[in-house]
Amino acid sequence: MLRSVGELIRIWHGTQVISLRWKEGSSETGLTGMKEVAKGYKKGERVGFAQLSPGIDLYICPRSDIIITILAK
Repeated sequence: MLRSVGELIRIWHGTQVISLRWKEGSSETGLTGMKEVAKGYKKGERVGFAQLSPGIDLYICPRSDIIITILAK
Protein backbone atom coordinates (compact mmCIF):
# COMPACT_ATOMS: atom_id res chain seq x y z
CA MET A 1 0.00 0.00 0.00
CA LEU A 2 1.15 3.53 -0.79
CA ARG A 3 2.21 5.20 2.46
CA SER A 4 2.85 8.69 1.08
CA VAL A 5 2.88 10.62 -2.18
CA GLY A 6 6.66 10.95 -1.92
CA GLU A 7 7.05 7.18 -2.13
CA LEU A 8 5.14 6.88 -5.40
CA ILE A 9 7.50 5.71 -8.14
CA ARG A 10 5.94 3.22 -10.52
CA ILE A 11 6.26 1.96 -14.06
CA TRP A 12 2.81 2.05 -15.64
CA HIS A 13 2.13 1.26 -19.33
CA GLY A 14 5.71 2.18 -20.23
CA THR A 15 5.47 5.47 -18.37
CA GLN A 16 7.38 6.30 -15.23
CA VAL A 17 5.22 8.08 -12.67
CA ILE A 18 6.91 10.08 -9.94
CA SER A 19 5.87 12.54 -7.30
CA LEU A 20 8.30 15.30 -6.45
CA ARG A 21 8.67 16.69 -2.96
CA TRP A 22 10.98 19.42 -1.80
CA LYS A 23 13.76 18.28 0.54
CA GLU A 24 13.58 20.12 3.84
CA GLY A 25 16.59 22.37 4.29
CA SER A 26 17.17 22.89 0.56
CA SER A 27 17.50 26.28 -1.13
CA GLU A 28 14.60 28.64 -0.38
CA THR A 29 14.92 30.12 -3.89
CA GLY A 30 14.29 26.72 -5.46
CA LEU A 31 11.38 26.07 -3.12
CA THR A 32 9.82 29.43 -4.00
CA GLY A 33 10.07 28.64 -7.72
CA MET A 34 8.58 25.19 -7.23
CA LYS A 35 5.66 26.65 -5.25
CA GLU A 36 4.97 29.27 -7.95
CA VAL A 37 4.76 26.60 -10.64
CA ALA A 38 2.48 24.44 -8.47
CA LYS A 39 0.19 27.41 -7.69
CA GLY A 40 -0.10 28.22 -11.39
CA TYR A 41 -1.18 24.69 -12.24
CA LYS A 42 -3.56 24.47 -9.29
CA LYS A 43 -5.12 27.89 -9.98
CA GLY A 44 -5.63 27.18 -13.68
CA GLU A 45 -6.62 23.55 -13.03
CA ARG A 46 -4.18 22.71 -15.79
CA VAL A 47 -2.84 19.33 -16.61
CA GLY A 48 -1.00 18.30 -19.70
CA PHE A 49 2.14 17.27 -21.48
CA ALA A 50 5.43 19.09 -21.71
CA GLN A 51 7.90 17.71 -24.24
CA LEU A 52 11.37 17.84 -22.69
CA SER A 53 13.06 16.52 -25.82
CA PRO A 54 12.00 14.27 -28.72
CA GLY A 55 10.61 11.06 -27.22
CA ILE A 56 10.66 12.35 -23.64
CA ASP A 57 7.32 13.74 -22.49
CA LEU A 58 6.39 14.93 -19.02
CA TYR A 59 2.75 14.69 -17.90
CA ILE A 60 1.95 17.34 -15.32
CA CYS A 61 -0.95 17.13 -12.90
CA PRO A 62 -1.67 18.53 -9.46
CA ARG A 63 -1.60 16.27 -6.42
CA SER A 64 -4.99 14.87 -5.50
CA ASP A 65 -6.26 11.83 -3.64
CA ILE A 66 -8.13 10.66 -6.76
CA ILE A 67 -4.97 10.66 -8.88
CA ILE A 68 -3.02 8.82 -6.17
CA THR A 69 -5.77 6.20 -5.92
CA ILE A 70 -5.79 5.63 -9.69
CA LEU A 71 -1.99 5.32 -9.89
CA ALA A 72 -1.79 3.03 -6.86
CA LYS A 73 -4.12 0.44 -8.45
